[in-house]
Amino acid sequence: MELLSLVLVFIVVLFVPLLLGVPVAYAIGISALVIMLLPIGPSLTLRPVAIRMLRSSTSFILLAIPFYLFAGRLLSASSATEAIFEFSKAVTGPIQGGLAHVNVIASIIFSGMSGSAVADAAGLGKIEYEMMKNSGYDDGFIVSVIGSSAVIGPIIPPSILLIVYGVLAGQSIGRLFLAGIVPGLLMGVSIMVLIVYLSKRRNYPSGEDWNVARIGRTALYAGPAIFTIILIIGGILTGTFTATEAGAIAVIWSIAIGMLFYRDLSLAGIWEAARESLHDVTAIMLILATTEIYSFTVLRTGIPGLLVDALVGLNLGPTGILMIIAASMVILGIGLYPLTILILIVPILAPEMHTLGLDPVHAGIVIMLALMLGLLTPPVGPVLFVLSKVTDTSVELISRSMLPFYIPLIITILIIILFPELTMYIPNHYFG
Repeated sequence: MELLSLVLVFIVVLFVPLLLGVPVAYAIGISALVIMLLPIGPSLTLRPVAIRMLRSSTSFILLAIPFYLFAGRLLSASSATEAIFEFSKAVTGPIQGGLAHVNVIASIIFSGMSGSAVADAAGLGKIEYEMMKNSGYDDGFIVSVIGSSAVIGPIIPPSILLIVYGVLAGQSIGRLFLAGIVPGLLMGVSIMVLIVYLSKRRNYPSGEDWNVARIGRTALYAGPAIFTIILIIGGILTGTFTATEAGAIAVIWSIAIGMLFYRDLSLAGIWEAARESLHDVTAIMLILATTEIYSFTVLRTGIPGLLVDALVGLNLGPTGILMIIAASMVILGIGLYPLTILILIVPILAPEMHTLGLDPVHAGIVIMLALMLGLLTPPVGPVLFVLSKVTDTSVELISRSMLPFYIPLIITILIIILFPELTMYIPNHYFG
C-alpha cells in the first residue's frame, strides 16, 4: 500500500503539469521540486540540486547523442538514402512483395545511421511510400510496413534511446549497442516473414529479376554509407574506440563521403544538419538534467526497494518479472513518449535489477522493444503522425493497418525474454 501511495504521488505531480501543457523537461523538474517540498521527499537544498543538474548534463557519455544525431542528419542530407534503397531493391529482386522487403532492409541499414524510429520514418517514409504506391501496393499496407520497419532504428546501434537508458541505468553504452544487434535483426526477419504471408495472400507484385551486375554496381555506390555501421559496430567490437568516440568518427566519415564520394553535401547542408541536431540535443540535455533531480527524489523516497519487495513477493522469477515489465512498458507507451517512460521507470528499476535477478543490459533491450510498440500505438504514436504527414494518409487508416504488424513485434519481445542468451552473446563474448 505504501508503494502504491508513493507511486501515485509521483504520477500526479508529474502528470498535472504535463496535462497543462508544460514541456516535458520543465514538468519533470517541477515534479521533483514539489516532491522535495512534501514530507515524503528529501529536503530541498538548491545548491546540490544545481550541481546534480550540471554534472548530469556534462558527462562524457552524453557526447554520443549529438555525434550520432549529427551523423544521421549529414547522411540524410546526401544521396546515402537513395543509394541504400537502390542496393536493397537489387538484393530483393523478383521476390513477391519485394518493395516491402526493401523497406525493411533499408530501415535496418538506415537505423545504423539515425538511431531514431521517427527519423527513419521521416527520412525514408516519403521515398518508400511513393515507390510502393507507384508499384500497385495499397496505402494501408505501405504505411504499416514503413512504420513497423522504422521501429527497428532504436534497437540496432547506434540508438539515442539506448544511450539515454545507459546513462540513467549506469550501464555501458557499448554493451547496450552490441546487445541490440540480434534483437534488431530478429525484428526485421519477423516483419519480413509477415510480409511474405500478406504478399502472397494479396497477390502483391514482384520486383525486377536478379542482376549480378546491378547488385554489384549498387553495392559499390551504397558501400560508403553502409560502411558507417561497420565503422561504429566494428570499432566497438574490437575495442578500437568507445561508443562516444565512434559517434565522433561517424560524423567525420559522414562529411567525407557526403562531400567527396556522393558530392551533394554542401557547406549549407552541413550547417542545416548542425542546426537541426543542436535543436534536438538542447531539448534532450535539458530533459536529462532535470531527470537527475527526479531520479534523486525517487531513490530518497525508497520506491526502488519497495518495488523489489513487491515483485519478489510474486514469486515469478526473472522471466516472469521481465514479462510484467514489458507489459507495463507497452501500456505506458500508449499514452507517453518512450523518452518520458525511460525517465519515469529506469530510476526506479535500475538500482534493484541485480536483486531481481535481471541483467540490466538484457532488461534494457526488453524495455526498448516494448516501448517500440508505443511508437506505433495511438493516441500518442509519434511514428503514426510522422507517417501521416509525409504520406498524406489518415492516422486512423495507419492505426488499423498496423494491427497485423504488432504480431511479429510481440513475438520478438517474447523470444528475447525467453532466450536472453540471444541478446547477451555478442556483448558477453566480444565486448572489448
